[in-house]
Amino acid sequence: RSIYKLDLSNVVLGTAATTFSETIVVAPNPAINVTTVTLPSAVSSVSVQVFDAMGKKVGVFNYSDQKHLTIPVANFKSGIYFLRLNLEGTTQTKKLIIK
Repeated sequence: RSIYKLDLSNVVLGTAATTFSETIVVAPNPAINVTTVTLPSAVSSVSVQVFDAMGKKVGVFNYSDQKHLTIPVANFKSGIYFLRLNLEGTTQTKKLIIK
């Protein structure tokens, strides 16, 4: 048997998309009536698709030139949802809990 040591101290893990995703904030979360998605900066066009835990699309919201995206969730049942944000050529997914 041989034992190998792998040095990963100089390896960078991640991409610009990951960094951008980490700066997207969904609050309040859990939400009751509305939630707001805050982007790091205003973007020219954003589409937000809302999916339930079973993967069914339950809502689509489109925004232009905004940093704070208000999403009405009062008509959604309590549960776990996923927000798919299509912006600037990338797709980011965020988890949302509705009370």
